[in-house]
Amino acid sequence: MNATTSLPANYLSNYAADVPVMDGMRFDFYFINDVVGAGTISGIPRLVNVSGGNLKINFSAMSSVQNYGSNNVLLGYKSIYKSG
Repeated sequence: MNATTSLPANYLSNYAADVPVMDGMRFDFYFINDVVGAGTISGIPRLVNVSGGNLKINFSAMSSVQNYGSNNVLLGYKSIYKSG
């Protein structure tokens, strides 16, 4: 597992049927390391286009560590937007 690959088995949606989808965009979570104990999670959020066509996305994110965002990102069918 690592952050640069895109293996279906590493997505939360591969194990949970109720991962949120809104307007053709799945809000998924990609595991990048094995869970080694209680309360540990090692992964990154990913937006996955499941609409069947192209989508344009805009987003912004804030945290205590980093602030970032992007506008007018064109995401092709079955493409992902990797954050982090």
